Amino acid sequence: MNNLTSAQYLTNVLEGVLLPYVEEVFPAGEPVTFVQDNSTIHNAINTRNWLAQHAQLIALDWPTKGADMNPIENVWGYLVSKLTNSRSPEGMPFHARD
Repeated sequence: MNNLTSAQYLTNVLEGVLLPYVEEVFPAGEPVTFVQDNSTIHNAINTRNWLAQHAQLIALDWPTKGADMNPIENVWGYLVSKLTNSRSPEGMPFHARD
């Protein structure tokens, strides 16, 4: 799997999905707030410049090295930990069923 670049993020996600959705749902141009984490592609200069040119999109600030504020990440972490501890032919089916 290849990592997404900031250019791909701009083209495929912000311009290809988010902006058309916002323009359709909020045709009056009212500001829309969304969340993105501190990923390199989210903090890239070209991403920040693009967002500055689209005033209707407001990205919330995400604390640097802050606690993970997405609760599902904790669930995934727990699941991965449990499955990692059961990497045997006998253990994996048991946890998969659970």
